[in-house]
Amino acid sequence: LAGAERTIRIFQLWTIKEAVLKRAGLGLSVPPAEVGVELQDVERPAIVLSRPHGEELSSVSVRPLDAPDGYLGAVAMDPGVSEALVRPLDATTVAQLAG
Repeated sequence: LAGAERTIRIFQLWTIKEAVLKRAGLGLSVPPAEVGVELQDVERPAIVLSRPHGEELSSVSVRPLDAPDGYLGAVAMDPGVSEALVRPLDATTVAQLAG
């Protein structure tokens, strides 16, 4: 890949890795470089290498999020979960939730 396609792919990989690590409760305490992702199917990426944290990551499934142009996102879910409800929050709602 070259140019813009390569840049988009890098950000796709980053958002997937970040979602998987956060779902496993590891956050960014594990370098994203330690998580391998196979993107043959962007809609259903496979986590193919996850040393040394394989047990925490092996059961996580990942789906891309619909995002506005210029943005990418991913959500990591438990096995057997096929859908996630994701909705944008406006500043007023965020302030109310922060309480």
